[in-house]
Amino acid sequence: MSVMQQDEVTAAVRTDDLIMKFGNRLHFKHGHLQHRRQYITDHIRQMGRLMVKMTNPVKWVNCLADCIAPEYFEDGTKAV
Repeated sequence: MSVMQQDEVTAAVRTDDLIMKFGNRLHFKHGHLQHRRQYITDHIRQMGRLMVKMTNPVKWVNCLADCIAPEYFEDGTKAV
């Protein structure tokens, strides 16, 4: 997290438990390999960008778990 560019995406990642668990899982699986660290960072930032995009059409979204609710499938596909 400290090597990531500090912007709104990083702020969204830091405050979201589901994205942090995803990042921890990737780190546990690939973190010992130096060449996979950029892979981990890229995937975490992708989740963070999705989170930021979802907060624009649906203002009450606070976490990624809110984004994957079935009633917001249309908004999710638009954000992607």
